Amino acid sequence: MKRFANKKVFISGGATGIGEAAVLLFAQQGAIVTIFDRDIENGEKCLQKILDSGGRGIFISGNLIYPEEIEKAIDQSLKTYGGIDILINNAGVESPYSVHEMPIEEWDRVMAVNLRGM
Repeated sequence: MKRFANKKVFISGGATGIGEAAVLLFAQQGAIVTIFDRDIENGEKCLQKILDSGGRGIFISGNLIYPEEIEKAIDQSLKTYGGIDILINNAGVESPYSVHEMPIEEWDRVMAVNLRGM
């Protein structure tokens, strides 16, 4: 039996990089994966990899800056699969500014994703 068989996994920032690797590994181990990312093109490609290998999952486009998009994604995942067993908040951003030079708008953007995102 696969280690995460039928576990419902929600991964933010799951379209590329470490997030995509986590998505694919969980799917290989039998998890039902929700990919949440603002990158539609790569999110759909990642989902297709899961489906092509016989796995189950959905892709939901959204941005962690907007709380209403997070709520919508969680609601959609809950309605589709009936729960979330594992939440991985992989999404994160960085800034080209030093903290002491960072405009307040940039600070708000970084904090919105990295601290308030999920």
